[in-house]
Amino acid sequence: MGAENEDVNMEVEKPNTKIDEKPPQKIDEKAQEAIEKAREMVSKDSSKLNDAIALLLESERIHRLSNDTLETSALCVAIVQLCFEQGDWEALNTNIVLLSKRRAQLKQAVTKVVQAGVEYVESTPSEEIKLELLNKLRTVSEGKLYVELERARITRIIAEIKESKGDVEGACDIMQDMQVETYGTMDRREKTEFILEQVRLCLLKKDYIRAGIMAKKVTAKTLAAKDIEDLILRYYLHLVEIKLQSEDYLEVCRCYLSRYEATSVQADEKLYLQELRLAIFFLVLSKRDPMQSDLLHRIKAYKTLEKLPAYGEILKLFTTEELIRWDHLREGYSAELTSLVTSANFETDPAWETPLQDRTIEHNLRVVSSYYSRLELQRLAELLNLSVGDTEERVTRMVSDEKALWAKIDRPAGIVVFSKPDSVDTVLNDWAANVPKLLEIVERTCHLVHKQNMMNKMN
Repeated sequence: MGAENEDVNMEVEKPNTKIDEKPPQKIDEKAQEAIEKAREMVSKDSSKLNDAIALLLESERIHRLSNDTLETSALCVAIVQLCFEQGDWEALNTNIVLLSKRRAQLKQAVTKVVQAGVEYVESTPSEEIKLELLNKLRTVSEGKLYVELERARITRIIAEIKESKGDVEGACDIMQDMQVETYGTMDRREKTEFILEQVRLCLLKKDYIRAGIMAKKVTAKTLAAKDIEDLILRYYLHLVEIKLQSEDYLEVCRCYLSRYEATSVQADEKLYLQELRLAIFFLVLSKRDPMQSDLLHRIKAYKTLEKLPAYGEILKLFTTEELIRWDHLREGYSAELTSLVTSANFETDPAWETPLQDRTIEHNLRVVSSYYSRLELQRLAELLNLSVGDTEERVTRMVSDEKALWAKIDRPAGIVVFSKPDSVDTVLNDWAANVPKLLEIVERTCHLVHKQNMMNKMN
């Protein structure tokens, strides 16, 4: 009896793995009859296409006003399908617009018509007819959120046609109208591809400001996705081109560092070494700030640098509190850095010698300021390997423009002061803190004097 109960319980607890599949919905007989009759008319005499369309339009009107979604959509698709099968592209374009503008037209019907039109695009006999059909579909889908995905795809095809004809500006302008980052129906890969295409066209147009705005549409969540890593790598290359125009070398470095850390790049030794070379190259060209300093020390700790001894030495130079001789740096690494820039295939090779010399001089000034509180201007010029005038200009620039150094120049005396004088409040606070210490020392001294006197009297 217990075994029987167990069997019963097992049967009851067994999950139901059957899935109730709904049978495909069928349109009513009247709509089906109208479609079949229209097809029969056209098959017997192709010149009766307009009569067949009129028959279907009348049936479509009845079902549309009755709010029959399935039948209305089927009749609309049947109309455009008849035009396509007969090769009457003009009638196809006309009826696509007509059906979308019918009074109280159903959203589902318009969606089906646009989707059918998109399917016919690749079957057009000529580019002119293809472009005309695309423009009609784009016009019909304008302002309709329920066909925003189709409109985006149509727009991209039009942009590709314009670009192939050399109209890059026209292709860029038409793509900029699409705000695909707000589309919920578009999957992440397609959305990212579309945004990258917008960025690419802006770069071709040399509109770097708008390209930067478009690039910001790629969110941090998207950049962290592993399934679209190929698109993310392409995104960073576009971002490099944008940042090079504004000479934001630190951001360029971060782009190459992100590419270096990508899984697919790590699988290719030649590629990841190249990305790391470029990251270090632009890091030393970037101006000094906390992030740049942090990256210098972080990358210096990479074990991969064992395969790149030259770049390890460069990082060591800029992280050590020692003076760097510019002429030695240029002679030792000029060939390597020139070769690196050439192999990177930039659209315009960045001029790196002047920025690197500036970073070297700034490094040397920071080193000198850490060792000297005051120094003759002539001696400072010798240490920096510059003229007195250039040295004064460099110090002034770092103090006033970049706020990267504190210094004062006494021109008549020819002295540079690096030690910042304490403020009045600081001096007062230090004095107030030292008074108790002074009194304690005086009291202790008096105690020792009295003690010594007592010892002498006892003796």
